[in-house]
Amino acid sequence: MDISYQPPTKRARRELRRQSRAGETASLRRRQWLNKAAILIGIFLVLAAGIIAIARYAAKQPPLTEADIVSRNGLHWHPEMAIYIKGVRQDIPEAIGLGLVHQPIHTHEADGVVHLEFSNLVKKDDLTVGGFFNNWGKMFSRERILDYSNGPDGTVKMYVNGQTNDAFENYIMQDNDKIEIKYD
Repeated sequence: MDISYQPPTKRARRELRRQSRAGETASLRRRQWLNKAAILIGIFLVLAAGIIAIARYAAKQPPLTEADIVSRNGLHWHPEMAIYIKGVRQDIPEAIGLGLVHQPIHTHEADGVVHLEFSNLVKKDDLTVGGFFNNWGKMFSRERILDYSNGPDGTVKMYVNGQTNDAFENYIMQDNDKIEIKYD
């Protein structure tokens, strides 16, 4: 038996190279498919987590009753507000709530007119005096107005349409209200 080595022919070498490339291509395709599958699974998991988080948040919200709804189609109201500290009227600046984000409760001018401009569902909680002060970044409650707190120098009082009102930050503003907040 002759065991002499015979180098592969040109045709055999070409066939070996083709088989090698075919194996590499199959391996590359397999890796690409696995990468795509991993990305799709990741996207699915993120979406599922988001849906679960939204569902849990919504489940914790108290149910909305018809009594809580002011309008289902938006509203455009203009109460007026004046703040007096020791008898001196305080400025309510223009453009409160206007900026990068246009808040539905805002001012246009420094004239004391508060604009309530909602385009969709409006709840009572959306229309509170406290909501306006939050947009302004100032303090208001039955104990405090701006930088003044109840104490020996004065107390906070609120009037709506000339009548004493003790709802303070929880008062739900109405169209054409005349709101006066005083610290005396």
